Amino acid sequence: MNRFIPTLLAACVAVSPVAAATCGNAALIDDYLRTSWGETQVGVGYLSGSEDLVVFYANKKTETWSFVRVDEDGISCVVSSGTGWVFTIQKPNT
Repeated sequence: MNRFIPTLLAACVAVSPVAAATCGNAALIDDYLRTSWGETQVGVGYLSGSEDLVVFYANKKTETWSFVRVDEDGISCVVSSGTGWVFTIQKPNT
């Protein structure tokens, strides 16, 4: 399982070099994804060996998604985006 996650992230980074050029202040990118695409944050985590974050946004109704990298200075870059997002996380059993 641990080998799968870096492979998935590498695939996302490689998919859309054009999207990587979409960068700006983290708050502005967040606002853009929310207002233009109706996407909200569905996951966030630190990249290994880095202060950078990866943030996943998605819209449950339209199934659009965006993968954003945020550097330690608060600059966000949309690394990749697409359609067909499916929410699969369920509440843990308690």
